[in-house]
Amino acid sequence: MASPTDYRLPKFENTQGLTTGTVATIITTGFSVANYIAQTQSRGYQKSNLFKVFFFPPPVMRRIAGVALNNNPNELTLYCESTSLPGLSLATTEVRRYGYGPVERKPYTPIFNDIQLSFIADGKGEVQRFFTTWMHNIVNFTGAGRGPAGVRNSGEQPPYIANYKFDYCCQMLIRVYNNKGEAVYEYTLNQAYPTLMGEIGLNWADTDQLVRLPITFTFLDWNSTLITGQTTGTS
Repeated sequence: MASPTDYRLPKFENTQGLTTGTVATIITTGFSVANYIAQTQSRGYQKSNLFKVFFFPPPVMRRIAGVALNNNPNELTLYCESTSLPGLSLATTEVRRYGYGPVERKPYTPIFNDIQLSFIADGKGEVQRFFTTWMHNIVNFTGAGRGPAGVRNSGEQPPYIANYKFDYCCQMLIRVYNNKGEAVYEYTLNQAYPTLMGEIGLNWADTDQLVRLPITFTFLDWNSTLITGQTTGTS
């Protein structure tokens, strides 16, 4: 019997489509190809259209009256058409362990890239208003030409002055489901807030097209959790 370090692969039938690593796993664990296929069929596969995005409005938004989605922020889940799961990269530096010889790359910090969400605009304009109000309370961009020395209006930040971060950032959840409606993974984005509200193209010829609002979010970091036993009705 081959030892775990013996990578000589015996002959298998029906291995078409399997990678070398998968075949090596089958060998070292004693699984047959038939058992492997049966297990993958029983587990199924994740689909990119089974997800939900949840927002917990930041303090500055909870204090604002008149924005309908503040009263029911889960409505944003219904209008969120697409997003992406957050990625991760590791910044590295080049070192020579003994001061000479080959260069090694050593990691020293994680890097989290921004993600973009696409929202379908509702007929009352509440989705645009929600994000416009949110970004306005991050940096007051309605200076109307007064510049940084402009007067404060009705308790707002002075024109072009940023608010405190913990007043405008929030926690965001992206939950992924399987075909049975059971939650599989939940990604938590910490200290998230929008940094870009994309331009919206309008065209008289697009009579059957929906307006979509692209929003780019940045965040401090993220963590993921494997969860079971929750259905799509759980928020």
